[in-house]
Amino acid sequence: MSSAEVIKEGYLFKRGRILLLWMLRWFQVRPNCIVKYSDELHDSTLKRISITAAAVNALEKVEMGNRYGFKMEIGGTAYQFFCDTPAERDAWINAMKASMTPSAAVKKTHTQPNAAPMAASPVAQYRARTRSAP
Repeated sequence: MSSAEVIKEGYLFKRGRILLLWMLRWFQVRPNCIVKYSDELHDSTLKRISITAAAVNALEKVEMGNRYGFKMEIGGTAYQFFCDTPAERDAWINAMKASMTPSAAVKKTHTQPNAAPMAASPVAQYRARTRSAP
């Protein structure tokens, strides 16, 4: 797929299905699917999930501190994600919902690191560790 088909991309924490651990992964929302990578280099696709019939909703509480979560349910499978801000969460939800609409205009957005990330942010800590490595 070409990069023109990417509606939104960036880091999200995703809750694992087996160990229930929160893992930081790079995601791309594309028409009718979401693609999970280990990082933004796109070395290998970890999973491609069809979201044509998904329900995507904000979560009231997330078990990992003061984060802003959302849940995507497809059939009997639920996926949980979280972001650092409510605006970022809402942007992901809107992008996923827009990707399920065939007539929706495709507009690429990219989650940029904050100019002054919060010290307690796991995303900011991960980015700092991975970018400072030789």
